[in-house]
Amino acid sequence: GAATDYSLLLVARQREELQHTKSVADSLKASWKASFGAITASAATVAIALLCLLVSDLNSNQSLGPIAATGIFFAWVAALTLLPALLFLCGRAAFWPVTPKITGAESSHKFWNKVAAFVEGSPRKVWTGTLIILFAGAAWLPMLNATGVSNSDILLSDTEAKAGQEILNEHFDAGAGSPASIIAPEELEDDVMEILDKHPEISQVTLTSESGAPANTPPMNLEPNVVDGRIYFQATLNQEADSLEAQDTVAQLRDEFASLDGEILVGGESATSLDSNLTAERDLRVIVPLVLAVVLVVLIILLRAFVLPVLLLLATVISFASAMGVSALVFNHILGFSNADPTVPLYGFIFLVALGVDYTIFLMTRAKEETPEKGTKKAVLHSLTVTGGVITSAGVVLAATFAALSVIPLMFMVQLAFIVAFGVLLDTFIVRTLLIPGLVTDIGQKVWWPSRQSKESQEEVSEISS
Repeated sequence: GAATDYSLLLVARQREELQHTKSVADSLKASWKASFGAITASAATVAIALLCLLVSDLNSNQSLGPIAATGIFFAWVAALTLLPALLFLCGRAAFWPVTPKITGAESSHKFWNKVAAFVEGSPRKVWTGTLIILFAGAAWLPMLNATGVSNSDILLSDTEAKAGQEILNEHFDAGAGSPASIIAPEELEDDVMEILDKHPEISQVTLTSESGAPANTPPMNLEPNVVDGRIYFQATLNQEADSLEAQDTVAQLRDEFASLDGEILVGGESATSLDSNLTAERDLRVIVPLVLAVVLVVLIILLRAFVLPVLLLLATVISFASAMGVSALVFNHILGFSNADPTVPLYGFIFLVALGVDYTIFLMTRAKEETPEKGTKKAVLHSLTVTGGVITSAGVVLAATFAALSVIPLMFMVQLAFIVAFGVLLDTFIVRTLLIPGLVTDIGQKVWWPSRQSKESQEEVSEISS
């Protein structure tokens, strides 16, 4: 999806240049130079944002970061090396059957001219109206419950494992197959046993002997196995080991054991799930600010301004919140997903913020290029006109790429597919098309602060001087 985005941007610029230049080589050189900054900034934003996953405490996140970033790097390389070479070899025939001809005029963009005229007519009403729409979507964000999902719910299709768990629940305690494991100091045996016996969600407690048999079950009454001054308990829960209820029980046990004078460890499948979910929530709190900082720095370097990058970042964050809010509404009331894995909002954020800002990068780098000649307001509206078609195509391609994940019968994949696909389309058709152009048109040349490069500022300096 990213490789197609970068390729579309270069190809669209190449088509423009071929309408003004006879030489294919010269047009390629011009389009390559004009596209290099936007494509590089886009790839850098995505790759660095993905590498932020290296600070995660989950190995699955840590491995995804460099693997995906490597893919983005080679997409960037292919778009700026292999693609130009192929376009040069094919010449104008690469655009068959609509081969660009030298006209000296720009291509007709009737639809996008109308969109630009709409934004220009009432820019403040446009950006405030789109903000209201985005905030309305974000209002549903608290409905997103991303505290974890049981293994049986993750699988959306019928499996033998799910059928086996149902039979197990009918005849045995739900947690019989995966009891909680407790390791405690030997001197706390009675205290631990008392807490376990009193807990309403624990049906059976066994203390392991040297032979591996239960040490506390009559008539055997064996001595418990002591290793390095510690003893091992197994607690069978009334709840399925992979359920959220079992995780709550483990959390309660840990809280109660914390009051005892000694280190007591609670492990097992339920504890592992609990720890994974808590770690994922920690990653979300740490990685989100880190990614936002990375994106802001890249935008400041690319645009050589401060006000505009902050506006672009805030718009992207609001778009993400709106996408997540609408997703929560769809998950809860249409798809019937009452919960989500804690990594879903993290991956959704990484992909949407990093990829969503691409389209505003494509838009505003073109506007920056033309601002000295046309002025900020005319430049951003002209940029909206000439890039509208290619950015929309890129957004649809990327959304379709992620939507393809929905065929995988895993709740995690279906949720991520909808979040990213819907979010990318929201960025493409609302944020990039209406919100950003409306904001920039309304604010004017101040968006480039502290840079003074616009036509308006130059004219202002001339007037003051005269």
